[in-house]
Amino acid sequence: MPPLVRAINHITPFRYSAWLLMNVSFRDSSFRCNSENIVNGVCVSGFTNGEQVLELFKMTNIYDGGIGDHVIILAAMCILLMMGAYYALRYRVYTLSITYIV
Repeated sequence: MPPLVRAINHITPFRYSAWLLMNVSFRDSSFRCNSENIVNGVCVSGFTNGEQVLELFKMTNIYDGGIGDHVIILAAMCILLMMGAYYALRYRVYTLSITYIV
């Protein structure tokens, strides 16, 4: 990814919420394989555990921190986004009231 897109990805709450949902959903889970999809004792139709899914999407704990860290970051980003929306709306209402009064 280009550096600008990667930077935007780090400041949006979608990255952290996706990481949280995938880690809570897939960590310590296992998948069953149908008998016709087993060849030489190995499941060939897909994944056998949730760790493989997390590794595929590069959402393991190697460099991302823990679940608690992501909850704190997600909460802080949501608060900052709501504050930004509030001040943008407040600024817009203030400029409209000045325009119509004069």
